[in-house]
Amino acid sequence: MDDLGSVSSRFVSQSELEEAKKRREEQWKAAYARLGQKPPEPTQEEVYDGRSLAEKLAANKHKKNGSRR
Repeated sequence: MDDLGSVSSRFVSQSELEEAKKRREEQWKAAYARLGQKPPEPTQEEVYDGRSLAEKLAANKHKKNGSRR
């Protein structure tokens, strides 16, 4: 079991995720600069929806059935 490491070593903090995202953005910008192109505008991240899949499907079904009547 020593090969796998501890459970906590498999988790990443929010700050580590943000740092990795920033590094990726910088790498993309550098790659576009090398090509002499303007990088595309960043897309907005999706807002987290904490509902279960069943709740989302039920809401979509209700919305769909409500618009028919």
